Amino acid sequence: MPPTNSPDTLSIAGEVIVDKVIFCAPHAPSGGLSRKYRPLPLPIRRGSYGPPAVFLGSMCTISYSATSQSSVILPAHIGTMRMIKPAPLYAFFALIVTFLGCYLCVLDDRAGQLSLGFLDPGMKALSDIGNSFVSEATRNIPRVLPFMLILILLVGLRRRPVDSNLIFGALAVALGAEYFLLLAQYPGIGIAGYFIAFVMVFFAINKSNPLDGILDDVQTRDRFSRFDAVLLGAITCIALIFRIHALNWNLDAFEGELAPYSAAATSIPGMVIANRGYGPWAPLGLLYYIPIWLTTSLFDTTLLALRLSSSIVGVFTIPAIYFLARRVAGREAALLAAMFVALNNQHIGWGRTDIHPHGVTTWPAALLCIVFLRAIEKKRVLDWIFVVLCMGLTWHQYPSGQSAVAIPVFASAIYFFLNGFKLPFRWGNLTWIALGTILWFIGLPLSYWYANGEFAIGNPFNLTGPRALWGGLQQDMGAVDRALVIIESAITHVGKVIEAIFFKARHVFHQDYLSEVGNMAPRTYPWLLTPFMFVALIMLIRTAYRIEVAVLLGWIIAAIAPGIFSEQAYPKRLSTLFPALDIVGAIGITIALTYIRRGGHKFRLLLAGMALSVGIFFYTAF
Repeated sequence: MPPTNSPDTLSIAGEVIVDKVIFCAPHAPSGGLSRKYRPLPLPIRRGSYGPPAVFLGSMCTISYSATSQSSVILPAHIGTMRMIKPAPLYAFFALIVTFLGCYLCVLDDRAGQLSLGFLDPGMKALSDIGNSFVSEATRNIPRVLPFMLILILLVGLRRRPVDSNLIFGALAVALGAEYFLLLAQYPGIGIAGYFIAFVMVFFAINKSNPLDGILDDVQTRDRFSRFDAVLLGAITCIALIFRIHALNWNLDAFEGELAPYSAAATSIPGMVIANRGYGPWAPLGLLYYIPIWLTTSLFDTTLLALRLSSSIVGVFTIPAIYFLARRVAGREAALLAAMFVALNNQHIGWGRTDIHPHGVTTWPAALLCIVFLRAIEKKRVLDWIFVVLCMGLTWHQYPSGQSAVAIPVFASAIYFFLNGFKLPFRWGNLTWIALGTILWFIGLPLSYWYANGEFAIGNPFNLTGPRALWGGLQQDMGAVDRALVIIESAITHVGKVIEAIFFKARHVFHQDYLSEVGNMAPRTYPWLLTPFMFVALIMLIRTAYRIEVAVLLGWIIAAIAPGIFSEQAYPKRLSTLFPALDIVGAIGITIALTYIRRGGHKFRLLLAGMALSVGIFFYTAF
């Protein structure tokens, strides 16, 4: 039986879940309803400090030079502060700041005021600055691009190493290609430009890959210091501000598409019944309901509390991204990746929504990558148990993130074929991956069992009906014909995904929060970061024989799967792809900064720091 919703009662499958369901209008005051890793940092000189990697201010300023491998040493007289470990210190700070921000939002909402209205002047100023550039993008971008090309060549070209000239030349050519792709003028020239950039990078890394140097240089552990905790805390604050400012006024509507399920989340018995599988959107996964239950329990059951559940998940996705990126490519790449996700337009949109929980899908994927790498390194049974549990956990979320269960499978396969048919762990540990896959498959029967004690076996691949490629095919088609149609459609969708990243997103849905830049077509990835992501992705593929890289590439492959096997490759169905590409873009910038530092010229370092700061400032506009 589908969900029913009357003014007085919400019931699903004939069972009353919650009475007197009242969702407040956005502009009305709120009423109520009843009721240790292994990082791989940069190959740099100990104790040296280079250009600012990120800058901290009202939008995205963190004046930081992540060029020291040593932890920051605090004076001895600080006393008890030296006893506090950095990770718990950061976790405590993030929890307190997030709760305080949400509480202030609730107070403003009850008073009929804009949530966090005291930030409005600064946010408006930033918006005006961005709009002044974006509204005239057709005129401004042709002026900015030549400056960027000259700057990249100025800071990058040198006599030695010669390979770096090809890398920076490729970045310059890719930025030139962006001009033709952005303005849709002679797109063929843009495609040719990216092809030339690919050839240049290929020749640059044919004999030596700078990413190998980054991964090889560290011999000892680079501990997460209190200084790192401060920087990550600052990025967390930025992510929080962008996700909760004016949250009770923007979005300025309540769609209510998932209202029965959202209301069911206000009680634990209600959420397990609602998640059983009734209706077109179920099962949404328990990871959708639990944050709503938390925020409605803390802040009353209002529309604002419903949106705060998405915001909190979005904020605490940042440290997951940080620690994974740090494990793959070091401290600086981790800070940049965390900042990019904090300012990712799609992720911000999904962190302010009361509709579908696309923002919930990223942290389970990042967590699975982290525990999988840790299990390979530590070789402990307990860590492999965590891998199994995290693989099973990926089922209990929105379908666009469920494919993350395949990350260990894809990563192991990549490593296996590129390392002479050897695995990064003992053959017996494949049993753990098999157990995790089985735990994922029984997630649907467990959803039934949670609700009413029945353990019914179902096919998890047929739940989305015609939204899946195979769901809309005629039943009388043969197996071979069905397979050929699915393969052909999937290949077409891969092309659409690539086109949406580099040229134009043709299939944009109302839950895809893409920036509109002047009269230019929306894209799913910011053009400022695209050349760096492109260059880094080539290097990552070239370095895929390393397990850290294989895991990141495995995540990208798994993230694409829900989109290419859908009837349309909407960006929302690739929800975990864009944070993964943010990590790749951060690695690309890290590689460029590595080459700049090796030149050792202070003027180059200053220019690079200024360019990076300005680029991050305008990041959200694109």
